[in-house]
Amino acid sequence: AYDYLKDNGMFISFRAFGGRIERGTIPFVKVGRKRYIPKTVLQDLTETKSDFFTVKEAYQEYKRANPKINFRAFIGRVEKGSIPSVKFGTRRLVPKDAVEALTHISSNYYSVSEAIKELHKSGIKIKRNAFERRLDRGRVPHVKVGGRRFIHDDVLKELTDKEVTLRRED
Repeated sequence: AYDYLKDNGMFISFRAFGGRIERGTIPFVKVGRKRYIPKTVLQDLTETKSDFFTVKEAYQEYKRANPKINFRAFIGRVEKGSIPSVKFGTRRLVPKDAVEALTHISSNYYSVSEAIKELHKSGIKIKRNAFERRLDRGRVPHVKVGGRRFIHDDVLKELTDKEVTLRRED
């Protein structure tokens, strides 16, 4: 069973594998003095590789979309729970769906601070309080992810275009 896992990309020491069998975290059937592990259990263990990233792999994937984040901050978000994770044995794994969602948000949405900076670059002087008030009242469409508000690229472009045309009319 250990060789099967090792051949299919599960990197675990033999001692750790044996310990998991002893503790019963990996189910087995005992026939006489030998222990047998069902193939379905082994397949489930190897399939986790296709559904999950390690924390390091998740960070490297997310860093492509958000180059400003460092590894320590990413680990902090995992520990705090704003990035979902699963603990498998002693390893912490991050679902691939969660990483894909994070990269989608980072590449297609602006945080409130980034949105204000973009508005200032366009020549629109607006204070953070006024912008936050527009978000609170629903005048600027946004999505809330992990307690933070994000504004879509298209919404921000439309907002800047409307503000610039209003400023020209004045």
